[in-house]
Amino acid sequence: MGYDVVCVGESMALLTPDLPRPLRAGGAMRLDVAGAESNVAMNLAGLGLRLAWCSRVGADPLGELVTTRIGAAGVDVSLVEVDPTASTGVFFKDPGPHGTNVHYYRRGSAAAAMDRMPLSGPSSSPACGVASTSRRSL
Repeated sequence: MGYDVVCVGESMALLTPDLPRPLRAGGAMRLDVAGAESNVAMNLAGLGLRLAWCSRVGADPLGELVTTRIGAAGVDVSLVEVDPTASTGVFFKDPGPHGTNVHYYRRGSAAAAMDRMPLSGPSSSPACGVASTSRRSL
């Protein structure tokens, strides 16, 4: 299958307080998926483009969540590698009175070990983790 765009980068599990309050207050959390490249991929797929997301996730429930959620948005996830020895990255949003801080836990994650991805071809032009595989402008 040809793609209009291939997005390359780490997506992680995201935990956010269910009610906007600092993490130190505790309470219920909402589990979601976030990552710049996969957000771009899901939105472009929603516009009818043929998209693939290329990354690595751990062989864990969070990796399954990330891959399933992105795939359900119409993005081809067949280029995603599953690493049985590393975990999927996770981050937390920490709302506060002066804005929201973000705490990342990605050291040693499966995607942190990305060193080469299966992208090739004369019409590929990577830019900020997103590669358009066609010659037309987006």
